[in-house]
Amino acid sequence: MRKNKEGISIGSDSKAPDPEEMHKQFLMRNIDIINDIFKVLYESPDHGNKLDPMDELIYIHLSKKTNEKGYTGAFDRLSVAFPGWRDLAEADHVYVKELIASAGLGDRRAEELLSNVKEVKKRFKTVTLDPIRSWPEKRIFEFLTGLNGIGPKSARCIMMYSLGKKVFPVDTHVHTICERMGFINRGLNHKIAQEKLAEMFPEAYRYSLHVNMVAHGRKICKEQGGPLCDICYLNKFCYYFRNNKKNSIGNGPKVVDVFCGSGGASFGFSKAGFEIKLAIDNSIKATDTYYLNHPMLTFDEVHTGDIRDFSDSFLRGLVKEKVDLLIGGPPCQGWSNIGKNHTNGNNGKDFLEDERNTLYIEFVRSLDNLKPRYFVMENVPGLLTAHDGKYAKIIQEDFRNHEYESEIIVLNAANYGIPQNRKRIFFIGRRLDGREQSGAAQQDLSKIIDFIKEQNTDGRRSFREDVAGLPHLEPGEGKNVMRLDHNELQGTDRIQRSEENILVFNHFARRHNPRDLKIYKLLSEGEDYLSFSRRTETKNLLPYSNQSFHTKFRKINGNQLCCTVISHLSRDANSYIHPDDNRGITVREAARIQSYPDGFIFLENGFRQFIQVGNAVPPRLAEIIGNAIMEVIKIRDD
Repeated sequence: MRKNKEGISIGSDSKAPDPEEMHKQFLMRNIDIINDIFKVLYESPDHGNKLDPMDELIYIHLSKKTNEKGYTGAFDRLSVAFPGWRDLAEADHVYVKELIASAGLGDRRAEELLSNVKEVKKRFKTVTLDPIRSWPEKRIFEFLTGLNGIGPKSARCIMMYSLGKKVFPVDTHVHTICERMGFINRGLNHKIAQEKLAEMFPEAYRYSLHVNMVAHGRKICKEQGGPLCDICYLNKFCYYFRNNKKNSIGNGPKVVDVFCGSGGASFGFSKAGFEIKLAIDNSIKATDTYYLNHPMLTFDEVHTGDIRDFSDSFLRGLVKEKVDLLIGGPPCQGWSNIGKNHTNGNNGKDFLEDERNTLYIEFVRSLDNLKPRYFVMENVPGLLTAHDGKYAKIIQEDFRNHEYESEIIVLNAANYGIPQNRKRIFFIGRRLDGREQSGAAQQDLSKIIDFIKEQNTDGRRSFREDVAGLPHLEPGEGKNVMRLDHNELQGTDRIQRSEENILVFNHFARRHNPRDLKIYKLLSEGEDYLSFSRRTETKNLLPYSNQSFHTKFRKINGNQLCCTVISHLSRDANSYIHPDDNRGITVREAARIQSYPDGFIFLENGFRQFIQVGNAVPPRLAEIIGNAIMEVIKIRDD
């Protein structure tokens, strides 16, 4: 039996995954972007810690269970009274107590402080910790925790801030955040939590995670008064927030999404009022993106694996409630050049036996097992003309054999407020109930088609309108997480924003070679390589034949629709040249064109994020289809 990419066997005997453990693994797979978000939000602030280890020892010791104003003031008074700490070892206990009293510190803290200074002087003949800089980390840790009142957290703070060691201190803020996010189990003893977290994160991230988590705990993820989850940029990564979100969702019609990808279709259907109960895809990067952006779901509802490995009983067991709608876009390579490869005169019957189309067959098997009342299956428009249209008819006949009537509708995203010419076909089906005649199902389907057509809008948006407000980038500029300049947000109403929206994700530009940059600059808006090659006098810039590569280079006309966003953008962006910036478009710009909101984060590596964007059903288009089906469901329920 094969395993999915989490190592879980797929089949009726598979043990159900533990959602909390799967969430923890998800966090660690994506710790890089979590660290980036923390860094961009808080910019690794200075918390007042000291570069000198003796300074830091005293500073940290004073800060324990004391407010910031109190312990910083106590440190300042001590440092003035005892410059360089040389005379502190012989200082009067009562005098030291007086200096720290206004911070709420008393006899015990003064006693511990003096004891530690005396121990350091005894060990090193002077009041300094400089000799420990060359010690191994284990020896430093054991020495520091051997001092009075210095526990593991304080020791690691001294090691990190003043000795530059790659350790991870865990204070109350860090513990609370890590528990809420799901890095550690809830209710874990603080001492045990410290040791678990100490080695959990990559060394390169430990400093930034610590200092920014402290800032986050003080501002957003507060222990006293509770966290401010609704304005937290990390809330979709947070198990605490997600659990609360799940408990607050409504009771809409239930949806299963197979071949879910990054979740564009599910996102749209959710906006239409549907409740997602299960999503399946064979790419762990896709399901990570899906899971993140659907915070009402847990990992026992988002499965990574080849659906062909799911037994019938296992598939049925994944959904505990009645399914109202199945959605999916099964990849079928056998459809792309179907007319060329299958013309053997058998009326296209070989289509159902073509092994390249087994994922379509899995979609039908999902219908058989889950028995939803409706389905929506998306694919490329070439299927309608393949083999003189016989394949589309075979598919509808196949659906009918499985007790579903279906209609086909061709939709261009451009007609629904989405700024690209993107034509796709949708098979929309309705199950025949018992001995119900097909006429009733066809009537429902006709209503759905009519509702969809009614939402067709004459007002088409342009590329320039929809990318307005994003930072302008030169080739090679941008990052996976960036801070927005609110002065640039004026003039666009496309994406919901507020003054709290200060981050933009997945907005980074490719580097391009000098020759291509020259071509980009010379291209007029809307011009392709063929037109350019015919008019240009700089023939030395033409690297390709204008017969075979006429669309190799193309600049978007900023005042018109964009061409179809496709996954090939993961390889190069030569056919998607930005009209104002001399470069290919970014993932975020492509996502805007696909109608994704700015808060939708893609977790794939680098430019492979384009695959998730390009393969998706535009969320806005999915929402429109969902609205139409929802209208018919409401009519029937009434």
